[in-house]
Amino acid sequence: MRISGVDYILYTKKDLLDFFDAFELKLKDIWKEFYKESDFEEDVYNVFYAADKITFEEMEQQGFFLNGHHEGPFYIIFDALYAETERQITLVLPAPRETSAFCERIFQLVNEVCCGGSGN
Repeated sequence: MRISGVDYILYTKKDLLDFFDAFELKLKDIWKEFYKESDFEEDVYNVFYAADKITFEEMEQQGFFLNGHHEGPFYIIFDALYAETERQITLVLPAPRETSAFCERIFQLVNEVCCGGSGN
């Protein structure tokens, strides 16, 4: 797989389960159903999200992209041991949030869940 996305770093005091439960509930406002692949290595939880498995498989071939509906797969890396009281979230989007309404919406959703909507 080619990694070609745009990275954004955010920080949260939420634990892994609280963050992902809240995030996935809100993600259903965008995609009623979605496809995800995840793994957990050395206290880092990696999750790829896509609208469906076909989109995920396309991402494995061509890297991050926006489809004809201007949506695309994205990736969240949750570092549970970043600091004693804080966790680091790396959000990888298929395009800069300034040029994609979808990417901006995903960024704002993650920001709202991890930070209560404050900050950029």
